[in-house]
Amino acid sequence: MPIYDCNPWDFYKPFLALSGGDMLVLCNHNTIARVIRIYPLRFSPFSRNTVVQVQHRNFIDYYEAYFFEDQVFTVSEYIEFSVKDMVNNALYPIESEIAYIMGQVGPDKSKASCALVLILQVLAGTRFIESRGESATISRTTVRISREGKVKIGTRRPNANHLG
Repeated sequence: MPIYDCNPWDFYKPFLALSGGDMLVLCNHNTIARVIRIYPLRFSPFSRNTVVQVQHRNFIDYYEAYFFEDQVFTVSEYIEFSVKDMVNNALYPIESEIAYIMGQVGPDKSKASCALVLILQVLAGTRFIESRGESATISRTTVRISREGKVKIGTRRPNANHLG
């Protein structure tokens, strides 16, 4: 992951404050949404030499990090909903999301199959990270689901120097 010593706001436009202090930002001429998470440098679990990204289809992708004015800014993909958001707000997958999820399981179109795919994707991610001798926190807030139905594991505030 590229690491820069410059101001991230020269490249990203703040769009919306998210929970936990994260910021939804726009880039590429306002066509792509990303998430910027800001850490005070002295409390950051990251240093220029120790930022390691977990690369797996079931973990949120991190694109770059910026060290600027005693802060660390990480830039990641935006995955719209957590399981907690969906449960608390009675959000249910729309047809395209169900189609994406169903395409991963086969011809069975039941809700149980959707749930099974979600569980299997989370298990695939945890099995991958554990095979590396690490662990991931799995909770209603760290399991994220995109509008397309992709299931990814993220973090609220990492307490280690791994992103994912």
